[in-house]
Amino acid sequence: MGNSVKIILSIAFVSVLTFSCKSDDDLTGNNPNLIDPLVNINLNLNLPEYDALKFPGGSVLLNPPQGIKGV
Repeated sequence: MGNSVKIILSIAFVSVLTFSCKSDDDLTGNNPNLIDPLVNINLNLNLPEYDALKFPGGSVLLNPPQGIKGV
């Protein structure tokens, strides 16, 4: 490759790195359209109805409802 091609590729690479990052990136992933529910409940995880809570991504719907689409 010629020197001019290397220079152009270097400038393109640096400009992509520079302009692709924002200083105000929100890494917390908060959704402004959802409420921030307060959940205060004690559950016995040994009961079979709460077995789904023992695994990642598991949720349980409670009555009365708590959380967003369950706990």
